[in-house]
Amino acid sequence: MTIQEKWAILYKNKNKCQDNAKDKYIKSIFDKNLRSIVENSLNGSIAVSLYGKSQVGKTTFMLSFLKIKKEYIHDLEIALRGGREKGLSATSTAMVYRKSSDTSEKFKLKSSNKEWKMLNLKGLENELRKLRKTVEKNKCSTLSEVIIEFPKKYFENKDKQINVQICDLPGYGSTTMEEREHVNKVLKKYLPASSVVLVFVKANNISDVSDLFDNDVMDSIYGWKYFSKKYRLITTHSYSIDSVRREIDKLLNNKPSILEYYRKQAATKETTNVPEDVLIYPLEFGDTYRELQKEHQKILPIIDKIMDKFWEDLYKDINNISESGNQIQILRSIPQVIAKIKKEKSKEKDEKIKSKKNECVKFVSKVKNISNNIENKKVEEENDREVVSKLKKNCIFETSSEYKGELNRDDMSLKIETIKQKFIEQKDRIVNVLNNKNFNIPFNKIEEFDENSFFNFIQGELKKIKYNKPFHNKYLKKIKGPQDKHKTELNNALENYNLGLTKLNEEISNSLESYLKSKTEQNKKKIIELKNYKTENEDKIKAIKKEIEGILNNKKEKESFYNSEIKRASKINDLLWNEVMKEKENIIENFNKFSRTEALIQIFYYALILSEAKKQFTIDT
Repeated sequence: MTIQEKWAILYKNKNKCQDNAKDKYIKSIFDKNLRSIVENSLNGSIAVSLYGKSQVGKTTFMLSFLKIKKEYIHDLEIALRGGREKGLSATSTAMVYRKSSDTSEKFKLKSSNKEWKMLNLKGLENELRKLRKTVEKNKCSTLSEVIIEFPKKYFENKDKQINVQICDLPGYGSTTMEEREHVNKVLKKYLPASSVVLVFVKANNISDVSDLFDNDVMDSIYGWKYFSKKYRLITTHSYSIDSVRREIDKLLNNKPSILEYYRKQAATKETTNVPEDVLIYPLEFGDTYRELQKEHQKILPIIDKIMDKFWEDLYKDINNISESGNQIQILRSIPQVIAKIKKEKSKEKDEKIKSKKNECVKFVSKVKNISNNIENKKVEEENDREVVSKLKKNCIFETSSEYKGELNRDDMSLKIETIKQKFIEQKDRIVNVLNNKNFNIPFNKIEEFDENSFFNFIQGELKKIKYNKPFHNKYLKKIKGPQDKHKTELNNALENYNLGLTKLNEEISNSLESYLKSKTEQNKKKIIELKNYKTENEDKIKAIKKEIEGILNNKKEKESFYNSEIKRASKINDLLWNEVMKEKENIIENFNKFSRTEALIQIFYYALILSEAKKQFTIDT
């Protein structure tokens, strides 16, 4: 084996230490959810992915970023649209673009598990048109990306070329149901598989960019909620839209001031969750840039100068990300990620505790109201007893004394009239009082008693007496005028009257007692119900308090867990350094067995892995 071959084998393994450290780190993560997030974030088989809504300029950016020659860009834009008109999404599925490795002047296309196709520009357009129809008919059986390799002649001949593959993801918010379903599946597969994701938004909509992450696909694993360093924000139409350009006219001489302007714009929406550490690149390209060339020639040189700086920064940024071993950089950010998760989970727990406390306050208030209702029912019962007791005393008919007056028709009639008037007054008063209460009183019997009383009968009989005073006829031996028998009849009538009143009073008293008994039973039943309801709510209060206690304990446990995870997660550099030292020890242990040439190669190899490791300690992307 030649020296070159031996060195090639060693060089191929230059990232072995980083891979070993990474694997050990992932295995050491206890929390399954956190481990899942980390593993997905390290899935980067595609260096750069483009994400955003349709018609935001992703495809045009890709051609500019890959440094396709200007004379080819327009024709390529048409071909890559696959026959789609402007205004409609051009990207039908995950499209991976890269530079061809051979000297062929044909485009190379590969989809699913099919063979490579060699195509000219028109053939490429036709193939993409067929592909779109397949996607629209929902006939895609796999989610394999479509790879397109551009011939080398399409690229600018510059010394510093960026050698990465770019995945243009289909536009979020596609028009048809078939497109949306396919887009969601594609995003779920390729977003976590990307080393870096460039998020596209038109400059005047920058405050709404967070909406792209507010859906069932861009959740905490795929979005920038935790791994903000995996994302970059590209604003298009950054200098051409009048409303925006007028605002930044005064800023054009200063790149930091433009970034500050767009950072403020990104934070204007109240619900925004754009991470503060996401890098922003304000750019302009395609048709809108060509309009700038025509209409704003005076300020165009200033715009070009500033944009050149942004493009240069972006290339450096992507080059750093594209370097092998960059995954260690992601792992170095894990402590900050865990701190974010800890803060978020703690906030969730606090909100849950607050909600439970509010719930508890409602139940406490309810129990208080129930207790008040129970006391009110008891007071109500006592009031009823007192009212009935008073009514029994005040709502009775008074009886009349017997007649002991003279045998005088007028006196006897006056007695009857007096009793009758007294009865009518009592009746009106009692009926009026009882009518204002919800008592089941026999008013009909009171009325009947009045109608069938002795009054009319006795008065009628007395009216038949011719003489007012009694006298004796010695011849007929008869008493003329009122006699003792009339007095006896009157007293008998009064006795019957009194007996009737006594019975009526008993019925009124019984009705009042019956009402009181019924009301008391209802009250007791209601009190029992209220007491049971009170106990039920008191049990709920106890359960909520216990739940709050459990949430607090869980919060403390989780915070303790996350604190230990943060402390342990900070040791990725130690793990990497340990792996490098193992390689060093292995080389030293076997050094005497190497030939001089092999020993020299091993020294170079150690210098190489040491250099690769140091990059991870110093470069912070």
